[in-house]
Amino acid sequence: FRSNMFCLYSFAGAIEDRRGGLYFLGLVLALAVISNLGQAVEANIRQQVQTFGGMSGVDYGLFGYLFIKSRFDGRERYCISSSTTFIVMLWFALCILSDIPPFSAMLANTVGSIANSAHVAGLLAGGAIAYAPLLLRRAA
Repeated sequence: FRSNMFCLYSFAGAIEDRRGGLYFLGLVLALAVISNLGQAVEANIRQQVQTFGGMSGVDYGLFGYLFIKSRFDGRERYCISSSTTFIVMLWFALCILSDIPPFSAMLANTVGSIANSAHVAGLLAGGAIAYAPLLLRRAA
């Protein structure tokens, strides 16, 4: 929980400062719906009953948004450090590996139960939301 709030705090400021509170609120709500929907679809496919609804999918969505903006859209001057990118993606990889035997046994006490589909859906949605305006500018 603490790491989710730290990520939210770290990523939120840059977006809210540049785009405003209303845009940021809409972005968070969209990422929450999309990431939790992604996790619900996975649970349905696996025919599992799961409870979920954390902020990690939103955090990965905000990271995806900042990553794409910092790499491909210099207009708003977003910046995300390579060390932050490394840590976020290392954790992403460890979480994915925690679902794959034999890594699941090795990482059980380190990673715990993770909503990986929420992470993936949030990351992809955040990146897509960030990149969409670039596609529209190119088409115009």
